[in-house]
This record gives sequence, structure tokens and C-alpha cells, in this order.
Amino acid sequence: MSELGAVFYRGPSLLTGEPIVGILTGLEGRSTNPKTGPMVQAWMLRPDMAPMEAVRRNVDDAICGDCALRGRDGRDRKCYVVPWFGPNNVYRLFAAGGYVDARWPELQALLEGRHLRVCAYGDPAAAPFDLWRMLLATTAGWTAYTHAWRTCDPRFKTIAMASVDSESEFYQAGLRGWRTFRVRSSSDPLVSRAEFICPASDEADHRTTCQRCGLCRGQASPARSVAIIAHGNNGALTAFYRSRREAIA
Repeated sequence: MSELGAVFYRGPSLLTGEPIVGILTGLEGRSTNPKTGPMVQAWMLRPDMAPMEAVRRNVDDAICGDCALRGRDGRDRKCYVVPWFGPNNVYRLFAAGGYVDARWPELQALLEGRHLRVCAYGDPAAAPFDLWRMLLATTAGWTAYTHAWRTCDPRFKTIAMASVDSESEFYQAGLRGWRTFRVRSSSDPLVSRAEFICPASDEADHRTTCQRCGLCRGQASPARSVAIIAHGNNGALTAFYRSRREAIA
């Protein structure tokens, strides 16, 4: 098995029906991400094209669904994940045959006692819930988020946060039983007694990492919902705050 990672899913996207592939990386226990810490990373990708090509052709919905952060034609993208960086590196190695398909016993042994980031790119709801339940069975913890909380298998709320982009969505998701992870502007207040600031964020001075915190795992955690100030590259932040101004206008 490749030191870098392994394929854990090949099949149709539950979001669009198109083929997708699920890949695990970081199995060697290293990470350069100071926010997450040394977590195994799960990636959802299209197997037939590079991530940035999928973004530009508007066919990344196979892995990201109708997420409002996707933008259009590669423009007005608000997502903090840069598709031509991490996702592209994973895709290139996949396309070159650098990952092997792993079986369940291997995957569960590799993940035993480890922390899993679900997902570093893509939406976990693109793959079956039972797949994730099997993957998480031997982990020490995980983080998971979905923008598909309105339409996905409702069992995802037991393992994932509803990614919401407004206070209105916070209440909508809460009424459906979800804990939420809300991206807010620097001027947006917390929802009193219902949210706390992500302790791994810039605004919390990175008091911990996602790996050590482990509260973003849906109903599997008894904590309140989480909020974070929008972050990412300059283009993503510009698009985010522009959309907020347009919404107010």
C-alpha cells in the first residue's frame, strides 16, 4: 500500500450520480496544516478530470453539491480550499496510479486510533453514510461538515456538522436537529448561548488544533454549535464579503 494514501471509494456521487473517488492521505502521520494537526485527510474527487477543470466546467457539484461557496465558472469562489493546490496534488498522484484500492480490514487497521478529517475537499454526503460509519468505527476521533444538510441522508447529523452561511441557516438547520458550523463575517455576532468560537481559528489565537479539539463531529459531540470568521485566500475573502454586501443591499 502507498505510504501516502489509499482509495477507499469508487462509485456514483449521491449528489449527482456521476462517478467520484474517495482517497485517504496522511496515513504516514504527518501534516503541514497547523489548524487541523496530524489528521488523516479524506478527499472526494472526480476521477475523470483535475479539480480546477471541474470547477471551471461547473461539474464539481458531483463532489460539492449545491454548496454556495463553489462560485461559477471558477469565479466568485468563496471556499477556503484552493482546488489547484492540495486537491490537485492528490488528483495528480491518483491519475498516475499512486494510490491502491484498500479493503475494509486494511482501512480500519490503518485508521485505528487515528483522527480523520472528513473531508479535506468535497462533501461527505457525496458518498454513502454507511461507508463513513465503517471508516470511523476504529478512529480516535474525526471532524466532518456538510453543506448538503437539507437533502442528505439524515443520519449524517450523527457524525457531521451542518455547514451554514448565515444566521437564518443556523436556525433552519437547528430545527432539523443539526449542530452547525457557521462561517460569519468579522462583524457578525455569535448566536448567544448557542455558538462558540472555533478554538483552532485565527480569532481564537489557535488555542488548539482540530485533532485535539474534536468537537466538530455532529451529534456525536454534546457541545454547542461552532462559528468561525471567514478565512482563506484573498480571492475567496473578497468574494465572501462582496456577497454579504450584495445580500444587505
